Amino acid sequence: MPAPVSILIAFGLIAGLAIVLRWTYGSDLTERRYHVSPNDDDPAAPTPLGPPVAAPSVPDGTHEAIEPAAQDQVVDAPESLDEGYGLLRTVLVAENQRQATLVREVLADAGIRSTISTDGNSARVLVFVDQLDKARRLVG
Repeated sequence: MPAPVSILIAFGLIAGLAIVLRWTYGSDLTERRYHVSPNDDDPAAPTPLGPPVAAPSVPDGTHEAIEPAAQDQVVDAPESLDEGYGLLRTVLVAENQRQATLVREVLADAGIRSTISTDGNSARVLVFVDQLDKARRLVG
């Protein structure tokens, strides 16, 4: 095949690929935006009743209309035990890996996601904060 023909074929393939990609991932953002009907109860939509009302400034950064969430009131293990585990909290410190695995199976049967962290001879069973109380009730 002559060189000019192979160059034209290569440019044709690149142009075809560009057309397909442009059609698939077009840069027109209005087509990809999430459209909300004005009749929906969307809290982000502005109210058509008039100018916005300025909220009074509160010095401590809180607002009286905001109630503390239920997960903010969860009694947690001391932070020193769970340091370095992020959102995970200790449910049980087991003597060995086998005991921790058995506890993890009990939690899995109850629908609670858990993981095990080993520290030398002991093993910690860790769960997320929102499932901590339920997990502690199951483990005892």
